[in-house]
Amino acid sequence: PISVIPVLGKLIELLVYEQIYPFLENYNTLNQSQFGFRRGKSTFHALDNLVRQVHSSFEDKTFAQATFCDLSKAFDCVDSEILLKKLTYYGFSDPSLKFFKSYLTNRTQVVNVNGKWSNEVKVEWGVPQGSVLGPLLFLIYINDLPLYINAKTILYADDTTFININKDINNLNILANETLKTASDWFHSNGFLLNADKTKSILFNLKLNSNSLPTKFVSSTKFLGVYIDDHLTWSSHMDYLCSRLSRVIYLLKRLQKVVPQNYIRTAYFSYFQSIFRYGLVLFGNCSRIQELLLLQKKAIRNLSNSGTRDHCKPLFTIYRFKSSLICIYL
Repeated sequence: PISVIPVLGKLIELLVYEQIYPFLENYNTLNQSQFGFRRGKSTFHALDNLVRQVHSSFEDKTFAQATFCDLSKAFDCVDSEILLKKLTYYGFSDPSLKFFKSYLTNRTQVVNVNGKWSNEVKVEWGVPQGSVLGPLLFLIYINDLPLYINAKTILYADDTTFININKDINNLNILANETLKTASDWFHSNGFLLNADKTKSILFNLKLNSNSLPTKFVSSTKFLGVYIDDHLTWSSHMDYLCSRLSRVIYLLKRLQKVVPQNYIRTAYFSYFQSIFRYGLVLFGNCSRIQELLLLQKKAIRNLSNSGTRDHCKPLFTIYRFKSSLICIYL
């Protein structure tokens, strides 16, 4: 549940955050494998890290196995006692520890249904969601995980991915199983629940096809909003984008009849361009990129109420679009 925090409480949290976060960054306390809730880092940087690792394995003619772990309600599973011990390890003083103990303990929650309130229930686990300090405390809590793992680790908050690389597929499988076993033990020790049914593995190699893979592997999976496939052809992601953008084009066409052009232009940037630009640097050279360009032209024509054979280049100037999809990639 989202915590209801008074404005004064959030201001105090912000002041504390501005003291702690620079300290953690300046002294390189936060693991470089963590990309979530950090200034200058984003989901794109995590995606780029993964793709670079896979491309490197392709160039070295090795196998790469990525294991995408799914943690159930990770933010609600944080053990406050363990978190306080980790804060002590990272050098927080006694007054700071007293503050965080007060912040994390003796919290309660209630439910309101049709104006009727439930009894208060004590919250014994988790960091307050919707708070300023909650995400940072979670980063500290999960920060030591990569130190125990014999694989490259990519973290985006609770999204956890391990990448094992080896020239021999049998050795790779042994290493990947050891990695997952070590990670499972760490998750258990720290109160996290690994959802085995939703944890997926992809074996990246240009020589193998999906039909030859063991049943435990999947040919593609969604990682931070982008579909990754075992050959990095981006075919699954293109299917996803084409389907989603086609629905947006239909929406723009319907809006064209009922709202002013400036609103449609805003809708274009919000629902069309924001979707196809995300991760474009990674998949912009794939063989199916032309399909996105055609969809973009179709969206522009719907926006301007132009015919299917009208040239699109003047429309980019008229509606002050800085560039087409291809220009954005280049």
